[in-house]
Amino acid sequence: MPELPEVETVVRCLRPLLEGRQIKTGKVLCPSMLWKNPAVFLRKIRRQVITDLQRKGKYILCHLSSGDLLVIHLGMSGRLYCAEHQTPLAKHTHLILFLADSTQELRFEDPRRFGKVLLLGARDKSTCPQLESLGPDPLQISSQEFCQALASRKREIKALLLDQHFLCGIGNIYSDEALFLSRLHPRQPAHRIPRPQAKRLHQAIRQVLTRAIRAGGSSIRDYVDGLRRPGQFQLQYNVYGRTGEPCRKEDCCAAILRITAGGRSAHFCPRCQVLSR
Repeated sequence: MPELPEVETVVRCLRPLLEGRQIKTGKVLCPSMLWKNPAVFLRKIRRQVITDLQRKGKYILCHLSSGDLLVIHLGMSGRLYCAEHQTPLAKHTHLILFLADSTQELRFEDPRRFGKVLLLGARDKSTCPQLESLGPDPLQISSQEFCQALASRKREIKALLLDQHFLCGIGNIYSDEALFLSRLHPRQPAHRIPRPQAKRLHQAIRQVLTRAIRAGGSSIRDYVDGLRRPGQFQLQYNVYGRTGEPCRKEDCCAAILRITAGGRSAHFCPRCQVLSR
């Protein structure tokens, strides 16, 4: 599933292409991915100007001139990108937005169909449950706030980092990589993490996410950016997806293990990330 770096990369890529552009019309090819009736959706977006593109957690927020908000979640395999009119449609293209005075159109495709598109009216933006329940952004929360939040949680740290109510935007890949950098075992109870190590985890999260954004995100299966270019951060993984391979630390070389933590897979080095009792 695309995580914060992938969504942020898409937003940064599409923002200069979409800001100030008017949506001429649209075409819905998969009505089930909409949270609203397709006819109503198409009527409300017609002739609206895209004023801004932002990210909140794993959601893409497209601000429209009427005050409405177009909310897009990429699900597990969604792709949101601009393409020339004459470019053949991909097999699983679900939504097309035709842009006025442009040779390009915005397309959303999603082979696994977990992605969703929601149009919120100006009055509904502050009461959207999908956005209201999100925790703070990991790139914005302060070290002090992060450490205080950890100290009050008894859940295993891997599961806690995946909880979008705790922090929004982190998933399997970047939680594994951040825990490795901070030398924390994925099953370590959050409230038992010493404050100095909690600070290192906060720093590691920011470091991993920032590096991933610079690399254009991770392309393991489906992900591409807003111009259909793959990311490169998968070439820098220390633990994620490297089960059985040697640890990259020079003084270690222990085999990376994969376990289940909080119902999700977790990759870690058993020598660098020891569970503290």
